[in-house]
Amino acid sequence: MSFSLSQALAETRLPDVPPTMLTTADYFTLQALELPATEDRDHLAAFLRRKLSTATVAFPADIGADIATIGSELHYVVGQRSEKRVLVPGRTDEAERLFVGSQYGLALVGMRSGQSMQVAGAGGELERLELVSIRRAA
Repeated sequence: MSFSLSQALAETRLPDVPPTMLTTADYFTLQALELPATEDRDHLAAFLRRKLSTATVAFPADIGADIATIGSELHYVVGQRSEKRVLVPGRTDEAERLFVGSQYGLALVGMRSGQSMQVAGAGGELERLELVSIRRAA
């Protein structure tokens, strides 16, 4: 696999990825993901590659209820903002849903409740993203 210069530069600016556990379904969803055409696309693609290469993959029954999976309602805090959204596999304009291919969606999927990481904010400054709690769909 070859990478462009912009991809290589994006790889060097990536935040550390906290330990991640993905269901087999989430792993395959991420592998097939078509990222939005934004100026951050190379950065998101590099982050996605890193997440997939470092994740532990398990069957859904083996994933604890404290792990963020697609379909879960996530309560998270970014900087000083508190959000509650359902993590979904497709793009959406619905305010209560979060696309797994977005910056926050990619960061949160596979994280354990209580974990946090640094993400780039709208102005490029780093913000702390913390996964507060998870509610699985019944």
